[in-house]
Amino acid sequence: KTLASTRAFHSFLDKTAMVCTSSGPAQPPADPFGTAKRDSADSNLLTVRQTFSDRACADRIVTAVAFQPGSSEFVAVAYGPLPGHTHGTGEGIIHVWSTRAPELPAFTVECEGDVTALAFAAKDSQLIFGGTQQGRVMLWDLRVGADPVAQSFPVAEGHQAPIFAVIASAPSGTGAAAAGGADVLTVSGEGRVCQWHQGLSMPAHSSLLSSADHGMPTAASSPEEDRRSVFMGTADGALLAVTIAADQLDAKTLEGGHQAAITSVDCHPPTANRNLSGLVLTASLDWGCRLWWAPALGSWRSLEVRGADAMYDARWCPANPAVFACGDGSGRVYVYNAGHSVDAPAHSVQVSKS
Repeated sequence: KTLASTRAFHSFLDKTAMVCTSSGPAQPPADPFGTAKRDSADSNLLTVRQTFSDRACADRIVTAVAFQPGSSEFVAVAYGPLPGHTHGTGEGIIHVWSTRAPELPAFTVECEGDVTALAFAAKDSQLIFGGTQQGRVMLWDLRVGADPVAQSFPVAEGHQAPIFAVIASAPSGTGAAAAGGADVLTVSGEGRVCQWHQGLSMPAHSSLLSSADHGMPTAASSPEEDRRSVFMGTADGALLAVTIAADQLDAKTLEGGHQAAITSVDCHPPTANRNLSGLVLTASLDWGCRLWWAPALGSWRSLEVRGADAMYDARWCPANPAVFACGDGSGRVYVYNAGHSVDAPAHSVQVSKS
């Protein structure tokens, strides 16, 4: 009876149940164009497939989301402080949910302060990197427990502002981060880019983007095939193509930017179709989402799609290289197929109330 009441015993039961659930038959993969359950109001659209929630995350805002690479089962979600706590003073939590058993989180880890960015490690799917509101970098091992196994400390070469991008090194071992032996790249609001080894004691590389010619960065992404390149969106709506050099950042402003702050940047995942490689998506508070590409010769070009409110996120589909989705402040998600047309979304659905 004493054993059954301990926290360790309940943790053992939860993990054992998760292993048993994961060993069962897999759910059929989601079909984004029509074979799943349909919504009566939007007859061509998917409904929300699953909702992940429990008492621990009730009334908390979601501050970051990361999917496990190479798998559609696990997703890590960071939550802000409870109501009544100001940001940066409460305890943040991260739930790792499984699509096989959405009733309870598969794992839970904790952090002192708000987690603002997340990424699963490319080389070990049990490791999760996180960036915080205080500019610290964290590493959790799901096999160990709730506390971080490594974390950065305030140093002059580290971040002095909230971290908004955590990018794990490419699993193929390409790019500057992997070539230098670093495991993760982080970008923060003061324009600093750092590369870290797994121990997180000191940055392996640290460079500061000059703000004299550019607005302050607000979002960033790096193509998996070249971690020496980082695309940054800024508060004034510009998209910067940044190259990580030995001791500095070389930045170029791409023509045809947004009219307001950029809220997200997403580089196209690797694909065998060379016509689709090198594409970049941006979302902005100007109600637009832009698709950027660079011809073989010439300057970067872009085209824009519009939402019904400020755009807060835009992401490429991991299964279909021509499909991307963006979401606006009204709670509507738009799905485009660039292989057919970007004049109008192929599908859209209202997933939540504004």
